[in-house]
Parts: sequence; structure tokens; C-alpha cells
Amino acid sequence: MKQLELLSILFICALVPLFIYLEFVLFKTNCSELGLIEISQELVLLATILSLFCLYKKQQKIVLAFLCYFFSILLVRELDFLFDVISHGFWFWIALVILSHGAYKFYNASAQIVFEIKGLKNME
Repeated sequence: MKQLELLSILFICALVPLFIYLEFVLFKTNCSELGLIEISQELVLLATILSLFCLYKKQQKIVLAFLCYFFSILLVRELDFLFDVISHGFWFWIALVILSHGAYKFYNASAQIVFEIKGLKNME
């Protein structure tokens, strides 16, 4: 399993310079909102959110939910060009709703957060 993980990481690392080359040399899009680099960033963020959410559903660790909220806000920020159709800067209000919901959830789960952090310290 470790070899597969290592190969996956190496593959992803090799894609970065390839995407940059394709973006600037072949497509000549100069990093537009609909360019290969932007779309790949959004897809990586979406895959991260989905995998963290699946882990959260299995393990019910509040830290995983926190990471889901964090990456969701990053995805909303990356998709700002879609929300600018509604109003310029509209992504901020969507991110604020996500942040508020996350803060409420974490406030109510403060005891569980302390318990999980103590558990992480004991693993060392």
C-alpha cells in the first residue's frame, strides 16, 4: 500500500509541471479562470473535501469536519468567478455562511475537540 501511495504522490507531482507547460506553451491561456491549472486546483480541492467528508462519516472525528469546512471555504474562494455572475464579491457571503456554520458546530462540540486533541497527544 505504501508503494501505491508513493506512486500516486509522484504522479500528482509530475502533473504540476505538465499542466504549467500545457497552459502556457500549448494552450496559451496564461492562467485564466477556465484554464487547466485553475480547473485542476478546483478538482483537487473537491476531491479533498469529498475524501475528508467520507472519512468524517466513518470515524466521526470533529477534526475531519473542521478540515472539510476549511477546504470548502477554499473551494468557494477558487470558484469566485462563478459567484461574480450574481454579484462581485458574492463568494465572501457564501464563505461566511460556511464559516458561521462551522463555528457553531465547533462551539457545540468543544468537549469532543478537547478529547480528540488529548488523544492525538497520547499517540506520540
